[in-house]
Amino acid sequence: MTPIEFLGERTRERDRPEFELGDAFDVKASIVLVILAFLGITSAKILTAENLTGTPKLPDSRDRVDRDLRLILRCPFVAEGSFV
Repeated sequence: MTPIEFLGERTRERDRPEFELGDAFDVKASIVLVILAFLGITSAKILTAENLTGTPKLPDSRDRVDRDLRLILRCPFVAEGSFV
């Protein structure tokens, strides 16, 4: 083995951990970029949504009771007028 081949081999052995570490950093950086892109898209959709601050209207409890009674009265096992 010539001195130049020896130095080349030693240089490759010395640089191998740095190359492996660089590959790991590339993967981690890619994951971070994907997460940032997802968060950016999601926040853009939220910011451009209409009526985002509007208060939702809750149904009136009387409407729910009336609907439930109508469903019960349609049941063939319950006599009509038993809730009147």
